[in-house]
Amino acid sequence: MYYVYILTDKLHRSFIVGGTNNVAASVKKQKEQYLEQQESLDKPRMTKLVYFREFPERNDAFEFAKEISDLERAERVALIETMNPDWDNLLPYFTGHIVIDD
Repeated sequence: MYYVYILTDKLHRSFIVGGTNNVAASVKKQKEQYLEQQESLDKPRMTKLVYFREFPERNDAFEFAKEISDLERAERVALIETMNPDWDNLLPYFTGHIVIDD
């Protein structure tokens, strides 16, 4: 399976759209990059998984990720809220662990 996902910060100011076959590893990589850049950049911590969609084929997933990347902010918000109206962190779906430090 391949996944398209949307990450955001805890205030939902910015989004990262990505495609992967391992969502947990991709989120972990984002956290590691944030920690490396934390001292030099004032960037929001983009580690809250608020949307994902499964695809059987890699090309379909990455094509959909491109479509989401081209959406306006309001359209991305609407897409997220169709799946996750409370903006919960969906990472436990992939890790089985409760996420506390958002």
